[in-house]
Amino acid sequence: MIIMSTQKSLSILLLIVGLMIGGGGGYFIVSSTFQPKIEEYEAQVIHLTSEVSSLNSTVAELETENSNYETQISTYETQISTLE
Repeated sequence: MIIMSTQKSLSILLLIVGLMIGGGGGYFIVSSTFQPKIEEYEAQVIHLTSEVSSLNSTVAELETENSNYETQISTYETQISTLE
């Protein structure tokens, strides 16, 4: 009974090791196949992050410019009201 149990355990252990080795090899093949695409997407993410940062700077500049124009409009409205 103990021998039978040991043989089953050994068989299961060998099966697990075989699956790990086979699966591991498959993982390396798949990862090397997709690695160029991953690098391409990472480069795109870096580029888009840079563009977003640039756009955020532009939006901040435009908001400041808009605020200045609103202040000037308010000043002109006050002057017009005074002249009327």
